[in-house]
Amino acid sequence: MFTDKIIESLFLPITDKLINEELKDKNILFINGVINDKIEKILSNTNTDFIQIFFPLASEIIKRNYSLNPELKQKYDFIFLLAPKQKQETTQMIITGLNALKKDGYFICSAANNAGGKSLISIVKKIADFNIEKLSKNKSQTIWFKNNLPIKTDNKNQGWIKICDNRFWSKSGIYGWNKIDKGSELLVNNLPEKIYGHVADYGCGYGFISCHLLNHYKDITNLYFIDADLRAVDATEKNLNEIKHNSIKHKKWNDITNHNLIKENKMDFIIMNPPFHEGKKSDANIGIKFINSAYKNLKKGGYLYMTANKHLPYEETLNNLFNKSEKIKEQEGFKIFSCKK
Repeated sequence: MFTDKIIESLFLPITDKLINEELKDKNILFINGVINDKIEKILSNTNTDFIQIFFPLASEIIKRNYSLNPELKQKYDFIFLLAPKQKQETTQMIITGLNALKKDGYFICSAANNAGGKSLISIVKKIADFNIEKLSKNKSQTIWFKNNLPIKTDNKNQGWIKICDNRFWSKSGIYGWNKIDKGSELLVNNLPEKIYGHVADYGCGYGFISCHLLNHYKDITNLYFIDADLRAVDATEKNLNEIKHNSIKHKKWNDITNHNLIKENKMDFIIMNPPFHEGKKSDANIGIKFINSAYKNLKKGGYLYMTANKHLPYEETLNNLFNKSEKIKEQEGFKIFSCKK
């Protein structure tokens, strides 16, 4: 996540009057945007829309009644971007912003020095040779420029890329976006012979597990694919649309640690490969929250199948919650659990 100092740096061209133009009454698009009281004060008396794909951050934007993830049919006077670390993801966000920016509108972007900040100018220059101004402060780089040149690329694919020998659609920025995760592959190879009824894929990513489920289990009646990353559920939906199956698909963009995640029905099966990193820091509590949510959303007698890195201490939580918990496989640094509620 972004520190307060990085967010402060993003708005310095405005607050320090480095740009000779006020925000009042302007149409603004804040890409990868966040909101707090300080930002809200800066954006007061503006017409601001947000793009935010991570649900825990988006939920605060929704609470404050801002427009979220609009269709971008209008043009904006200012684009603000908190750039992510991954270059391809940043490039796509810049292209999205430029396509939504008025001629001679301002594009303002910021990133930490250790998270892509030093690459911002080179990324923009590959798109168009704008006259870029920059500011180094708070261990970050902030750049800004006027949109007064045609860009060298278009946005017709909207960032969609075919991966894994054209098997799946994905987008840069989705966790594990351009490969098949080894833990997920081991998991699907150790699922039971029969999976049926209401089934959920927790933390679906681009949809590898969901696609496997529909390709191998004809008795699934309802498939719920859930992720906190909006791009992930969009990718899974796009990939599932290429599979012929009679099940009803339920796309859910939400925080998986929410215990009331699936209100319609309790699940017969939940399949998951939970994350265990918050940034660079390993955090087993994320997986434990996934496990608790899975337990709450399973029917009595329902099954959880999950994979985890072998060093992660999930056994005690699984044994305490479930009627039966068994490690059915350990291989290549991963362990697979089968648990019955």
